[in-house]
Amino acid sequence: MPKQLVDLSDEVLLHIGHFANRDHTIPLPSFGPHWENYPSEIDPGVASDYMALRGTCRRLCRLLVPKNLHARLRNWDDVEVWFTEVPTSVLKGVKRLEINIPRSHAEELIVTKWHTMSALLANLISLEELIIPSIALCRHGNLDSRDTINLKVPATDFLPSLTSLSIQVKCGNCAAALPRLLVPAAPRLRHLRMCTNQTIEEDEDDLHDDGDQSSVKSGEAITAVYTAWKERHPLDKPPIETLYLRLARKEESCASVIEAVSDFPKLRNLHVSAFGLTRSRSNDKIHAINTLGAIIATPSPTGWELKFSNSDISDYYPFEVYPAILQCLPNLTTFDSMFLVEIDQPRPCATYATQETPRSLGASLRRLSANATVVYEDRLRDAMSTIARTMTQAVPSLKNGAFWEATWTEGKRMIWNRWTWEVEKVDGVMKPLVCETPECISREFASNIDGATLSDGYIRLQPMFH
Repeated sequence: MPKQLVDLSDEVLLHIGHFANRDHTIPLPSFGPHWENYPSEIDPGVASDYMALRGTCRRLCRLLVPKNLHARLRNWDDVEVWFTEVPTSVLKGVKRLEINIPRSHAEELIVTKWHTMSALLANLISLEELIIPSIALCRHGNLDSRDTINLKVPATDFLPSLTSLSIQVKCGNCAAALPRLLVPAAPRLRHLRMCTNQTIEEDEDDLHDDGDQSSVKSGEAITAVYTAWKERHPLDKPPIETLYLRLARKEESCASVIEAVSDFPKLRNLHVSAFGLTRSRSNDKIHAINTLGAIIATPSPTGWELKFSNSDISDYYPFEVYPAILQCLPNLTTFDSMFLVEIDQPRPCATYATQETPRSLGASLRRLSANATVVYEDRLRDAMSTIARTMTQAVPSLKNGAFWEATWTEGKRMIWNRWTWEVEKVDGVMKPLVCETPECISREFASNIDGATLSDGYIRLQPMFH
């Protein structure tokens, strides 16, 4: 039996090193749809134990090469340090990178910064995940003629190992430019989170108008990314499997978006989000969830009659028409476009004890309230199962998804219930089953302004459906 660490075999030591680096506990991608606003899991400290173990002796230093490292760039000085001082072995070991560099008012050319940034990224040959909350290239909002839209993609694929890219910049112009600069340079990219904004008009009247700020369709922004990819890789199909999209205009339906994403033949997971400007409980302006359409389910002799409505039409039409649109995505397995589902009754209000309620009636009232909620949720889930079944019949590859329900707390605080569903085998037959308990989501948690602002702080105003 080995008496000390160095007596162990190389295979065992490598196994120990794997678990010493906490990166293995973080999924790839580590980000989700735009309504999921968890803190970033990119943390340079995840590999501290691994690097400490590596430093214990020469054998471990040779065996445990720097890998699965995380890095953050908070300012331009960080970029220069990583570009000039960090050892090559460490550069080669970076797996995840977060770029969160605020805009600069300096007069240097953004093309120079772009060349420096892309050259640094090219040195990170093991980089698999890139998250960009902010980048120093932004010059919008001050009538500056230097524009990220005009930057060119370098001639080489400078992101050769990248599989996950999340563009979370707040500036709508940069949110439109960055996918076209980065996606073509990542031949292995599988997961992409982006906004579909195009250039935002910066006229003063537009900035304070409550109406739509852009005439550009979200589908056109997606097509622009595909076109940029094909210019670089004319013989290859885009490898993207997952798309998290934030629509430029909440009034849009998913139809143009679905048509555009059909250019990605390997697409399996599609999440589409929309947001509108509203106020939080503390009266702060936030961009809260906007549903993209409503599915109305009413009882019929054969089960449920389904009708659908969105901003494209002024009336409801049979829901069966909608799933046919998804047939252009033959490999789609997961679909969530934030459809609101409503049945022929409202959610029962919870019963609370009051000073006017006799104590002898309290228990029975609570029972009645609980029973009414159970009946309501059973009917809602049954309607959702019918909707999911209609979708899976049109798209047999579809295996799971989600529907949304708007509800309010006793304090009139709006929350969202997200009901997920999944196809499972029941009595030898594959059926979509809706979860027993929904995910409860607050407006504040789901608030998102990716691509929704000008760099000078003006917010793109988008009226709410509700």
